[in-house]
Amino acid sequence: MGMREDFAKFQQIFSMAKITRHETVPDYLRTAMSGIVWDDWVGDTNDGGECNKFACLYSGGASFYFCFGRDTRYKSIREAPQGEAFQFCGLVANVDENWYSGKFTKDDLPSVKRIVGSENEDAIITLKLKPTNIKNPLAFIPSGWSSGFVKSNQKISIQKSPNADTRTAEGEVDKEELLRSTEMHISDVQQGLAFFADKLHDAGSIHDNTKISDIDGFYKLAQAGFKDEDFRAGDWFKKHVTEERHHLKDHCPDDVTLIDVLERIADSVMAGLARSGSVYSDSLDPEILEKAYQNTIELLKRNVEVKD
Repeated sequence: MGMREDFAKFQQIFSMAKITRHETVPDYLRTAMSGIVWDDWVGDTNDGGECNKFACLYSGGASFYFCFGRDTRYKSIREAPQGEAFQFCGLVANVDENWYSGKFTKDDLPSVKRIVGSENEDAIITLKLKPTNIKNPLAFIPSGWSSGFVKSNQKISIQKSPNADTRTAEGEVDKEELLRSTEMHISDVQQGLAFFADKLHDAGSIHDNTKISDIDGFYKLAQAGFKDEDFRAGDWFKKHVTEERHHLKDHCPDDVTLIDVLERIADSVMAGLARSGSVYSDSLDPEILEKAYQNTIELLKRNVEVKD
């Protein structure tokens, strides 16, 4: 599939702040991608300050989409310093209709550009991109985040702020210090929620991937009308419920978290409404929910570092 044909599958940016098509993409993004991508951009079509997502296409040995998302600290892109409203957050690749993705940060952009621009056929391996069910670069980009958006292997960095709480305050606290400490706390919570949003995004990108990777086994069950009483004992079903973390009644992983619980909720609601028009009654063992809650606390603790 050629670059233009592939690019045409996605919705073009028509306007932003009611300015012309040529001026839609901020200059600093054009500059950031200079030398590798010129005007092959896609994005959401909201006007002006509400525009949240951009992706630009580079087509060498594969189609690579450089993904940029808007920092939600700013209500409008015009409120943000140049270069900060949109940040590089990931790369999506399409090779022979096989899709791959990886999360990055703005600091990774130079090296990612270099590797992709070299048209090395091993770029996907070098960049450690993973197979994904997402087939639209805009779907890969979170709707927004605070500046704490990080890759999975990076920790959230926060500063000590004991004066935001009377139980930990160090002596008498004036109003200005209380305000500053409270604003720090709000920013910290935003980073924590962005971390969870990232984890949810990861879960969604590989949801039911075993149905795709072993479509032959899944199709065999479909041909039988999913009524074979022995299908739960079969190899495909065992693989499906053990590799897909949200099948908590069939196989609850030891490190189950609330991310898995939320994926299960999304799965059951979306499947029920789309397939039958109603959602089947469902519940989870309280022990599973308590374990997921405690494991989620530990998950976030492991991914936060506190600096003096």
